[in-house]
Amino acid sequence: MTDKELNGKSDFSVNLKNIVLKNMGERPKNDDKDMYIVNTPNNERSIEIEGEFNVELSKSNAVENTKIIVPNNSEVNYKNMTKKIDEVKITPLQIIVKVTSTIDNVSMNSLSNIRDKDYIGHIEYNVYDNNGEQLSDYSFEIKRQITYSNGKTEEWSTGDIGTYKDFENATMELTEYIIIEKNEDTESLKIEPLERIDGKEEQTELDEFNIDLK
Repeated sequence: MTDKELNGKSDFSVNLKNIVLKNMGERPKNDDKDMYIVNTPNNERSIEIEGEFNVELSKSNAVENTKIIVPNNSEVNYKNMTKKIDEVKITPLQIIVKVTSTIDNVSMNSLSNIRDKDYIGHIEYNVYDNNGEQLSDYSFEIKRQITYSNGKTEEWSTGDIGTYKDFENATMELTEYIIIEKNEDTESLKIEPLERIDGKEEQTELDEFNIDLK
């Protein structure tokens, strides 16, 4: 939850109800771990859970026990995109990394046509600690804003590529978070961005981020 959802509150309740557990499609024995599994009517199962959960949360307590790091030299460049780590929050439960991406010379074609020289696929991350052990991570986009060549600014839905518009020479800014597993003995992080293009098996490795947590 961001400050937008919290709306200035420091103590609040989260109510979970109408909870349903669903399975995912069964993987074949010789599966590719990177392939996507889609449920079908033949294998889809769900279990409804009765009742509800109420969880009391306190932002103020979390802030008191959170360390914030603003790393130096935290930019990487790829094609016409600059990725920057704005801050790293070490909370009692996890590590939260805020990433801002600025993409120049954006057009409808560069967002939708994989043959365009400025096309950028989906960016994923691999994260490693100072011992070289890979850490669990989950990344998601929370904001997508575009500024057209005439100076007009629009906020798009996350993941939107604007194929219903015709434009060029725009600038796009993306805001995303990487949620990373926290271990007590982790002193530094190596974050490796990877570009994945749908329909292609290979991934493109970008320059890595190295962050000192001490």
